[in-house]
Amino acid sequence: MELLLLTANELLKSCGSPLKNSAERDKLLDFSYSAAMKMLGKYTTVYNKLKLSIFDAIFSGGKSVSEITQSKYPNSSGEQLQKLKCCVFLEHICDGGTFFLYPLSDASGYGLMPPERIGAELNGSTEGIEKIAKNIKKAASKKYILPFSYRAALKRQGEVQLKVSLGIMRIKTNELAFVNRFNEEKFFRGIDFEKVSGKIREFCEKPLLLDLSALYAMTFYGLSFKDIYTVDEVFGVFDRDIRSKDDIKGEAAVRLLEDIDRFSDEDMANTLIKMGNTLMGLPTPEADPANAVTLSENYTAYCALSGIGEAYLRVTEGSPKIWLVLKRDFSSEYKGIISRAKLLSEYRSAKKLCEEIPLLCETGIKNFSAAAGYKEAMTFHREVSKNVG
Repeated sequence: MELLLLTANELLKSCGSPLKNSAERDKLLDFSYSAAMKMLGKYTTVYNKLKLSIFDAIFSGGKSVSEITQSKYPNSSGEQLQKLKCCVFLEHICDGGTFFLYPLSDASGYGLMPPERIGAELNGSTEGIEKIAKNIKKAASKKYILPFSYRAALKRQGEVQLKVSLGIMRIKTNELAFVNRFNEEKFFRGIDFEKVSGKIREFCEKPLLLDLSALYAMTFYGLSFKDIYTVDEVFGVFDRDIRSKDDIKGEAAVRLLEDIDRFSDEDMANTLIKMGNTLMGLPTPEADPANAVTLSENYTAYCALSGIGEAYLRVTEGSPKIWLVLKRDFSSEYKGIISRAKLLSEYRSAKKLCEEIPLLCETGIKNFSAAAGYKEAMTFHREVSKNVG
């Protein structure tokens, strides 16, 4: 059990009835909030990043502090409700109780860790709160794990995981919108699609051309998948004497359109094989629906990979003359590439499942397996594991 430091204060005696005395209400609520946040400081940082309440992940007897608070103070909301959660937390601690808390790591992506039992250790003079001090000391002396309480907390793991995933999806959805907008601006800078040739229009639709341009840039200009599809990298530049990634993106898209316009079917097929070899080396991230946190972490990658796979299939299988050349001249190599392109395009099932998370949380569904796309995503997960593992 981890003991969290709690500063001794006579106000702790009133945490069980914070709304009783209107004259002291604000003082007590402010104290409770400050005391609880100091105790939980090292745990709250990551939850705050995801705009989640840590009290949704702290349990006693199978109920979260948030649920206990809502039941005890049904008419409270907003800022007052958040402070009342702190009161409920401290009240339980002062009565000699302990909690099970789900720590959240952000060392390499957000990860939900197993529940950890937490208690308190008083700091400072205990004069006037001797009973509370005795209760807290007695609770701290019990080093064994409470099996029933622990199992009750474990039963809520899926629900906590879903809420954490919701916080991650808020971040990832914003990141995806930014990356898409940024890439479209940089790749298609100066290109007037109203004036492109009919051959280009027939070759591929504009939305798919963006992913195709990305694959072209990776193949012929040395950009990496991360350079194009992660927020941390899209602003980056190469070494001082080399052009910026932004310039390279624009040049790659222009060059691709020129190739489409002037190349023969044989030349285009040869170019697509080279791009296909790059496609073969693209990442194939985990897509296990049993882990909603990891799934939501990979949302941007799922969108990018499914887009690239779909774009590649469109320009190969959707272009009869080029397809015939690919089958005739690159039969063995093309077979492996097209198989991988289909696998990447199927990341759309993981993408769709991620997009169900906000609705599941909004409607109060606590089991991720109840999602409409869960079975399809699980089938895809097995396929990824078989082909990549």
